[in-house]
Amino acid sequence: MGDLKSYSIAFFFSSLFLIAEKLPAHPLDVGYLAVQQKEDHLEVSLELNPKMAETLLGNANAGKDKNQNEALLQSTLFGTKVKSPAGICQWNNGSVSLKSNELLTLSAQIRCSESDPETLELSPSFLQKLPTTFQLFVRSDLGGSTPSLFVADKDSPIHLSPRRSRGLMTFIYMGMQHIGITPDQWMHGGRIGLPDGIDHILFIVALILACFHFRNIVFAATGFTIGHSLTLALGAYDVVHLPQKLVESAIAMSIAWMGIEALLRRQRKRLWIETSLFGLVHGLGLASALQELNLHGLTKVKALFGFNVGVEIGQLGVVAVIFPTLLLISRWPKFSLAVVRTAASLVSICGLFWMVSRLAA
Repeated sequence: MGDLKSYSIAFFFSSLFLIAEKLPAHPLDVGYLAVQQKEDHLEVSLELNPKMAETLLGNANAGKDKNQNEALLQSTLFGTKVKSPAGICQWNNGSVSLKSNELLTLSAQIRCSESDPETLELSPSFLQKLPTTFQLFVRSDLGGSTPSLFVADKDSPIHLSPRRSRGLMTFIYMGMQHIGITPDQWMHGGRIGLPDGIDHILFIVALILACFHFRNIVFAATGFTIGHSLTLALGAYDVVHLPQKLVESAIAMSIAWMGIEALLRRQRKRLWIETSLFGLVHGLGLASALQELNLHGLTKVKALFGFNVGVEIGQLGVVAVIFPTLLLISRWPKFSLAVVRTAASLVSICGLFWMVSRLAA
């Protein structure tokens, strides 16, 4: 029996390295499309991570080569059909600029038969070529109304109207996606795969494993929530800003640390202090998703609140699955201990692997 257990654990460890090797360092598969009404035309800008442009073109020269820039415009903005009530609108004056290693901006103008169209219908076919985890946020500022922000549906045209107003539920869902509990995060091209938020999920799993009682989980989770809520707000408003590489490496370290705590099975009455500190780090990682959207005013407040609620729903979802499972297997103490130790070991190795790979990236 002991040999079987050893082989099983070795198999899990080997599988873990194969899985972790394929995981990106917490990518932000987010694009930002802004449409603004001018006197006789519409100004449009599309912000992408250069890696997304590389996916569309098959090379990494976007923003650097004139021919590649033209090809990128043709496959994204210029390839998007735009309709107004009066008919088909035309694209012109396109440009591409590489702002940084993580930001590529495409700009163009839309001219329609009427100077101030009441509604617009955009059909961005390029979304079908990007990863299933990719989200396109659309900001519409038509007719002098309050700008609206929402996530585009990849399978349907984008409808823009001055009367359209959505936001809070969009950000709540975005927070849930960032944690990785929504169904679309587990599906990749029709196949089941690990979500981008797997690192946050593993931290919560390790936190549950490290706590011996539900009361301890409540205190530890509360400390973590307070910590990440604080730095999420400070990071979103750019009061606190640290290099993303450092933040993501620290998040990986926190996963490894919490996994070791669970492996050692120590009765820690003040574990909530550690989780509060780690929450500060995780909050900065979460804030990067909101910083990419470049929001202002009440929209930013709405985004911060909704995103935070979504993250909390995601964390509660993980607790709702893991804790009852641990309660169930606790009826068999030896089996329960073996499961906890194996799971804690896997989480620790995963965290250490991510930490080293992110620091070396």
